[in-house]
Amino acid sequence: MGDDGYQFIRERLFIPEASTISIAKALNRTVIGSMNELVLYAQRILSAEEISPYDLSFKLNDILMSYIDYDRPREAFGKMKPHQ
Repeated sequence: MGDDGYQFIRERLFIPEASTISIAKALNRTVIGSMNELVLYAQRILSAEEISPYDLSFKLNDILMSYIDYDRPREAFGKMKPHQ
């Protein structure tokens, strides 16, 4: 997140909650499908080329995804507004 310009969000929101684990249902089957797509894509990339998980994350964040209106995860995250 730091390399994508979200260092403040990472430090403020994610790191304090990193020790807390919650199990929840997925929003819907489309979310599960998107997660499965990302896993399959990552597996294909890892089997086809020698790449670090760090570099793979940039490739995964650059995939167009139907669930987020054919946007890329990196851009969709940047458009999100925090709940107050």
